[in-house]
Amino acid sequence: PYYLESGLPDWLVPKDVDAVITMWHGLSAGQGIPWGVWIGPITAYSIFFIAQILIFAYTVYLLTGPQWVEMERVVYPNTAPTVYQIVTWGKRDEQGKSQLFNLRVTTTKIFWICVIIGLLISMPSYGNIIAPFYWMQYLYGGYGGGLCMFRINLHPFTQHVLPGWLFSSTFYLGSALWLVLCPWSTIISMIAVWFVFRGLLPFILVKAGIFPMTTPGLWGWGLGWQKPFPYMILFIGAAYGLGFWYIWQLRGRFKVIFEALKGKTIIHRGLNVRYASMIYALLIVIWLIWWIVVGLHPVQAILGFIVYMAWCLAAGRVWAENGPWGLECTSPCWQIIWPVGAGLGLYNWMPPNTGRYAYAMAVCRAAYDSCLSWNNDPCSLGGTGAMYKVLYENKVHLGKALSIFTIFVIIMIPIYLVIDVYLSYHMGYVNLGPQGTLTPWNHASIALDSGIRSLSYPGGFDLNYYLTWVLAGAVLGVVMAWMRATFAWFIFNPIFFAAAGSAIWWWLQAVVAAIIKLVLTRALGARRAEEVILPVVAGVLTGAGLLYLIGGIYAWVNGVIPNVTINWR
Repeated sequence: PYYLESGLPDWLVPKDVDAVITMWHGLSAGQGIPWGVWIGPITAYSIFFIAQILIFAYTVYLLTGPQWVEMERVVYPNTAPTVYQIVTWGKRDEQGKSQLFNLRVTTTKIFWICVIIGLLISMPSYGNIIAPFYWMQYLYGGYGGGLCMFRINLHPFTQHVLPGWLFSSTFYLGSALWLVLCPWSTIISMIAVWFVFRGLLPFILVKAGIFPMTTPGLWGWGLGWQKPFPYMILFIGAAYGLGFWYIWQLRGRFKVIFEALKGKTIIHRGLNVRYASMIYALLIVIWLIWWIVVGLHPVQAILGFIVYMAWCLAAGRVWAENGPWGLECTSPCWQIIWPVGAGLGLYNWMPPNTGRYAYAMAVCRAAYDSCLSWNNDPCSLGGTGAMYKVLYENKVHLGKALSIFTIFVIIMIPIYLVIDVYLSYHMGYVNLGPQGTLTPWNHASIALDSGIRSLSYPGGFDLNYYLTWVLAGAVLGVVMAWMRATFAWFIFNPIFFAAAGSAIWWWLQAVVAAIIKLVLTRALGARRAEEVILPVVAGVLTGAGLLYLIGGIYAWVNGVIPNVTINWR
C-alpha cells in the first residue's frame, strides 16, 4: 500500500505493479518489456545522476582540486602507483628510453622488484577468492572479499591485561603501504583516535565497572552510541563542522568563480573558469529543482544540498589524507533536514505519516543512506579529487579532461539505465548477482522508517539530545581545525576525529605504516627514505593488482556467463 499511496509522480515511482513484479522476476514466455512505464523514470533518474555526478566533478575542478592538490599539496596516497608509473614513463634518457623500464636506475630496480613481491603476496588472496575456505580467509588475505585483507584478532591474548581495549582489526596491506607516503601527522592522528576511543576509554569504563565485558558493541561501534558519552554522534557533528570549515577555506576559490561570472577571463590549466562556473551553477539549480519537483520543500532542498555537500567535503578530505574509507556512509544527513519539514508543518513530528512531502523526504533519505553510496564511489568528490591529482601531476589539460568527462557522463548514464532495465527484465532483477548491490541495504525499509511507519535516530535518542551532540561535535571539529591552522605544535589532524568511526578498522594499518616509515627513515635518512618509499609502495600495490584482469575474466567465465545461460528469458 505504501508504494501506491505515496503520491509521488509516476515518472519517479512507477505505479504499474505488474510491470515492477515482472522486472523483479523476469519475463515470461511471450511477454515484452513495457518501455512506456520506464521512459519517465529513466529520463528522471538520468537527470538526477548526471547532475549529482557532475556537481562533484565541477566542485573538484573549480574548488577542491586547485585548493587541496595545487596549493596545499595534499597527498591522495592511493594515487601513488598511477602517478609514479605515468610520471616515470614520461622521463626519457638520451636514447629516448623510458625510465620506467631503465633498470640502470636504482629506483626503477626497486619498483620492479616490489612489483614481483606484490604479485607473490597477492596470489594466495586470488586463490582464496577462486576457491574459498573460511579459515584460509584469515591466512591468505581474502577476508571480506578484499584483496590482501587480513582479519586480525588479538583479544584472546590481550583482554586479561587490557580488558575492553580494541585489538582486533581488518588489516588491509594496500592501506598500510600507502599510509607510509602520508605525513607523520596523519599516521599519529589515526593511532591517537584508536588509542583514546577504541582503547583507553573502553578500558577505563570496563575497569570502573560501568560497562561489563559482555556489553554489545564493546569492541565495535555500540559503545559510542550509549549514554552518558555517545562519542559517535560527536564524530558525526565534527564531519559537518569540518565540512563548513573547508567551505570557509575555499573562500578564495569562490572569489575566483564570482570574478569569472562577472566577466573576467580566467583560464586555469586550460579550464575556462567562467564557462565551467556557469555549468556548475546550472547543475546545482537542476539538482534543487529535481528534488523540489519530487516533493521536497524548497527550504529542505536548499538546506539538504548545503548539509550534504559539507559532509561530502569532509569525506573527500578523508580520501585526500588517507583513502576511500571513513565518512563514506552519508546516512546522518537526513537527520538534519527531516525536522525542517516537520517544523514547517509538512508532516507530523511522529509517525505514521502520509502525503507527498513525507514520502519525498523518505525517498531522499533512501537515495543517499548507504555505505555503498556516493562517498566511496570513484565518481564521488573524493574519487574525482584523486583523478584530479593524477591529471595535475601529469600536466594534463584540465579543460579537455573535464569536457570529456562531462560528455561521457551525459551519454552513458541514460545508456546504463536502459541496459539496467533491459537486463532486469530478461534476467529478473532478483537473479542479477546476490540481489544486486542495493537489496541487502533494504532501501525500501530505510525509506519507510524515515517517518512513514516509524522514526528513530541513532542510538534510540530523541531529536533534541541527538542534535545537541551533533552541534557539540561540529563546534569541536571547527575548534580543532582552527588550532591546527594556527598553532604549529597542534599536529593532530581533525579529519580523523570526524572519521574516527573507522578507527576500528584502520589502527593496525597506521601502526604498521609508522614502523615501516620509521625504520626506513632511520636506516636511509629522511631524504633518501622519501626517494625509496614511493617506488616501493607503487611497486607492491601494482604487483598486487596485476591479477585483477585475470580475476575479472574468471568472474565472467564462472559467474556471469553461467548466470546468463540459466536465467535469460
